[in-house]
Amino acid sequence: MRRHAKMTFLFILGLMASCGDTSIEPQEKKLGRFYLEREYVNSAWGRHVHRGVFIDSGGVVITYDLGNSPEAWQGTANELYTEAELWAKLHSNDTVRGSIPADTLSWLRTLAYASVSGKMSDTVGTGADIGLSIYSCYTLEGANSLFRRTELRVEGDLGYHNTSPGAIELANWMALRNQESGSRLITSMDW
Repeated sequence: MRRHAKMTFLFILGLMASCGDTSIEPQEKKLGRFYLEREYVNSAWGRHVHRGVFIDSGGVVITYDLGNSPEAWQGTANELYTEAELWAKLHSNDTVRGSIPADTLSWLRTLAYASVSGKMSDTVGTGADIGLSIYSCYTLEGANSLFRRTELRVEGDLGYHNTSPGAIELANWMALRNQESGSRLITSMDW
């Protein structure tokens, strides 16, 4: 009898361990590391400018300036980057400018991952020789620790945007941060 009770107990214990969450409630998706970037690129009038603001997964706000060399940063066609490639771009004449609070950072992370599936609007020509202001996010993708670059909004010589509600909200937040800092993207990149 005692042996039978012990076997029953072990059977129930094993059954409980093998059961997963079978509820029909939405499951929380675990979101990983991410980066946000706003960059300005212009090659008008024979002078190349490429500078930006980067927010890392810890909320640190960093500005960078790649100088006047168009070869300083070559993106990849598939928009997948290693973390080392992103940091190599970032650490060119870089300066830490501040940090983002943890609660805001959590919200931004959610918006970044929601932006990945968005479609792009039609492209319109909006100016000439004013360059491009590009708002992007980088989200961790797959087991290879690669970060996917997703454009949120582009303004300047051309204009288009990611139609995902998350991308629109994220780009609006980034643009608002630029306005709050009292600087224009074309002349200054400090947040």
